[in-house]
Amino acid sequence: MSRVPLQNLSTSTARASPISELTPRTPRTPHSRAGRAEEGFTAVELDEYGDDEYQSYRAEQQAHQSEPLLQSSTDATFGHRLDDTKSGSGKGASGALLSVLGWVRKNVGLAGGVVGSALLLIMIYLALEKPATLAEYVGLDPNATELSAAAGAELISYENHTVFPLTPGQYADHCTKLTGGFMKLGGFWDPGPDVAHPTASDPNICESSITYMLDGTVGLIADLNLMAQVAGLAREFNRTFVVNDDYWNRGRWTDHFEDVQKTQPGPQPGCQVPSKELVACPRSAKHWVITARTAKYHLGHSFHETFEDPYSHGLHRARPIYQRAQTSFSQTFIPNAENQRLIRFARSELASMLPQRLEPNNSYVAVHIRRGRSGMAWNWHQQPIPVSVHAEAATRVLGEKEAKLVYVASDDPAAYDDTRMLLPPETQALSLADSAAPPLRAIASDEVYDQKKFGALEEGVTVALTRGMIVDFAMLSGMWPEEGLNLPTPRAVVCGINSNVCRAAALGYGFVHAFGHMNEQGEINQDKARWIDVDQKGAVVPEWMAFELFN
Repeated sequence: MSRVPLQNLSTSTARASPISELTPRTPRTPHSRAGRAEEGFTAVELDEYGDDEYQSYRAEQQAHQSEPLLQSSTDATFGHRLDDTKSGSGKGASGALLSVLGWVRKNVGLAGGVVGSALLLIMIYLALEKPATLAEYVGLDPNATELSAAAGAELISYENHTVFPLTPGQYADHCTKLTGGFMKLGGFWDPGPDVAHPTASDPNICESSITYMLDGTVGLIADLNLMAQVAGLAREFNRTFVVNDDYWNRGRWTDHFEDVQKTQPGPQPGCQVPSKELVACPRSAKHWVITARTAKYHLGHSFHETFEDPYSHGLHRARPIYQRAQTSFSQTFIPNAENQRLIRFARSELASMLPQRLEPNNSYVAVHIRRGRSGMAWNWHQQPIPVSVHAEAATRVLGEKEAKLVYVASDDPAAYDDTRMLLPPETQALSLADSAAPPLRAIASDEVYDQKKFGALEEGVTVALTRGMIVDFAMLSGMWPEEGLNLPTPRAVVCGINSNVCRAAALGYGFVHAFGHMNEQGEINQDKARWIDVDQKGAVVPEWMAFELFN
């Protein structure tokens, strides 16, 4: 049988179509867009036609391949890259340098960013950790100050005055006229006008000075709080500090404290301040005088901005101001011998009330009640803080202590008995009014304190009452301890920040213990603080203020 060729073979089980029915399929490429299998566009035709896709394709191919994949070694272009490599390697260091320079040129932005970031990190570190070093590096002196009047500055004239020093009211008027009622923003020691000074120098006259003038318009501790900052400025800027008591209604300064010329002699011990050259505003004057009524022009916003710690938070910012006041109270404001004797009487009487086996250190709770002024917190509704609030806080501090001993001070004699009634029955309380020592009872007030009426009292009475305030303050704060005597010191003080006595009392406990080892945010630790404010109770910041400004 003869073999017959197979026909219509197919890989599908479906019926195969006749060849005549098959339609040619030609792959569509950029060169056969019209589907012409036999004749696509030639390169010349595409160039002439202006085909965009072809042009871009061709440019890309030329960019990536400048030489044929296969070329003869006899071609003129053969081995050029190899020759360049060999010649570059022969150059040695210069070739490496060119390579580095080429990298830098291509990455100049990246390199600049890295260097700039490193410098910025270094500056941030110095600003946070060593601000003084950064200030010195950029050419600034953090302690620099200008205390003299600017050249050509306007002169202050006292031609209408014949009596010097001027009265506190006259100095206040001068500040009002000069400032328009407020101090303009600027540096704390920005130069300003001053009075004319004699050209001939006198060795007995102070080169520069700061005088605090006691005018009798505010309470004793209110004056001391302001004076503490002024005395600190005199120490820090090497100026002579002077206290003027010509218009004081509490006797002489030396009736109560040691002469500041001895406790803080300054750069020229014993020098005299020229009364005709005292200037209240501006503070850049050569001989600056400040009173309780002019302090608002000097110890306001600019003062805090200049002397607070700008790198801390919360109450930590006020630490330099606290320490300045603490130094002034402990080193400059030293009670005279008579007042030291009275303070010793009060502490000795407290010691006699303690069991002999107990250590006198931190042995009693001090309570100060200010009834003559309303509380600062909104919940008191412009009324004095109730005595019960003080008693509750004192009871909480006493806790489970074996000896419950309280010292009470107040501007109202009736507050003593009211406080005793609210304390635990086993608590022993002491005040000047019920002391067993006649000298202490003699300096206790039997009337409610009123600043306006105080000035009308006889000088002997005002001196005695001022002594009583000094003894009370020593007992509340623990300030001015006598060396060699193991006498009681307070464990804590309970008071309201609406009182200047309360603000100053914190100075006796030290910054860390007074506010209870604060956290980094500068918030008072109410559980550990030894200065206990029953007024605002930490609800308002700053939680403590060193002084009060008066209108």
